[in-house]
Amino acid sequence: MAAPLGIGRALFGIVVILAAACAVAHGHDPLAQAVVDAVAVPPPKTPRQLLDAAITTNDVEAFDASIGYWKQLVQALADAGEGRNDLLADLGDRVDPGALRRLERTLGPRDPEVVPVVQAILEAAALRRRDPKELARTIEDLRSDSPQTRLAATDRLGRTGLDALPALVDLLQSTDPEGARARNIARGLVRDLGVDARRVLVAWLGSPDIDHWPGVITALDALEDDEVAAFFLAPALAEGVPPLARSRALTALEHHARRCGEDDAAWQPPTDRKSTRLNSSHEWISRMPS
Repeated sequence: MAAPLGIGRALFGIVVILAAACAVAHGHDPLAQAVVDAVAVPPPKTPRQLLDAAITTNDVEAFDASIGYWKQLVQALADAGEGRNDLLADLGDRVDPGALRRLERTLGPRDPEVVPVVQAILEAAALRRRDPKELARTIEDLRSDSPQTRLAATDRLGRTGLDALPALVDLLQSTDPEGARARNIARGLVRDLGVDARRVLVAWLGSPDIDHWPGVITALDALEDDEVAAFFLAPALAEGVPPLARSRALTALEHHARRCGEDDAAWQPPTDRKSTRLNSSHEWISRMPS
């Protein structure tokens, strides 16, 4: 058995030497060449496979290979005809924007087709995600019993950014017990939007759109930003505020009290008539700084 083992080791050594020599010939280190070789088998054919191959080889600085896959992708997009925009949006939905930005930075100076195509992919995906029908479908996916479906919907809404806020507010407006899990995800998405969401929500709360106050208040509460606590006072105290909006505002103030280290029952609404007669809560809010 010793002789066959010795021959096998010798052959393996020869393969390693040849791979290293090939890597040197192509200007790649052995690890990069191994990635290039792995990506090439089987050869990428679909637009998604070609884009993944371009990204993978770019990430190991095998730029010649990456540009080769990119040119094939550009040709596939040209061959798509009227389906080009849908194909661009599909690619943008399924690929990490950060990976596309890396391609833009590293391959852009090497190939003039890279930057405009990357921009087209990102813009097509963004347009699709902002489409009201697409947003409605994605929000509905948050209610799915499938963890994979919910995760994909969360990712799409996260990428949509501030444009998803109205749809998230509508979801937070709902009260059905079955939607509790989806609303919890929505709160996290709103919190991730941070100060940009705060500006929009505060302006919305100061608008005549009182019907949406419950969802807007819940979204503001989700930010866990104690600077907005004062904006909950008017809907909590003013006369004529819809019961659900008042309830949401009181809950938000209780959350604020707990974050400030007070016990659950620490915050109580004022009882004097002057405080409770904020008959025009819209005007009161609009006078506050944003």
